[in-house]
Amino acid sequence: INYLSRLGWSHKDDELFSRTEAEAWFDTEGIGKSPARFDMEKLRWVNAHWLRQIPASDLADDIMKHSGKEAPPQSRLWLTAIMPVLAERAHTLVELRASAAWLLHEGAPNPDDAARATLTEDSCSRLMMFATFLLNSDDSSFISTKVFQPVFQSFLEENSLKMRDIGLPLRAALTGMKTAPSITDIIVALGKAETVLRLKQICNRYHT
Repeated sequence: INYLSRLGWSHKDDELFSRTEAEAWFDTEGIGKSPARFDMEKLRWVNAHWLRQIPASDLADDIMKHSGKEAPPQSRLWLTAIMPVLAERAHTLVELRASAAWLLHEGAPNPDDAARATLTEDSCSRLMMFATFLLNSDDSSFISTKVFQPVFQSFLEENSLKMRDIGLPLRAALTGMKTAPSITDIIVALGKAETVLRLKQICNRYHT
């Protein structure tokens, strides 16, 4: 509605406004004389703005409703926790639902081909080291990304690792994809128990 209302009409330089504002502002002086031009990229930009205004819990409910399968109850908690990050990367509800598929089940997802290629014997050895590290970490470390970030950094330093040594396989193990939100956002959203479960399952699946 926001985008369509500006095709042939404008209110000063306002690009983003609610339906209530559009109704209050509308007058014939704002109607343009030139033909309107439909711009899909502009529509996606406007839609992305309003998508991010929807409460995280409402977006989580939408994804659960349209998942097409029976998701475990904790999926809603995971979705709500990471929703601000997912919504920042999406332009439409369709994109958002697709990006959240890894949160709709317990345990390690089936990785796509690109993600599977990162799960080598060496990378799984590092993932199991990380799983052990997480098990020995205080539960309070997972309260937020800000709190967990230095904990994760300490693991890298203690084991003389760089993010490039573990980042891609870690993301692949937890989400089944190479492209996903930041590692710390993913781990904090899933929590300690689910993160460890997924790491162990994926490594046992490919390198027992």
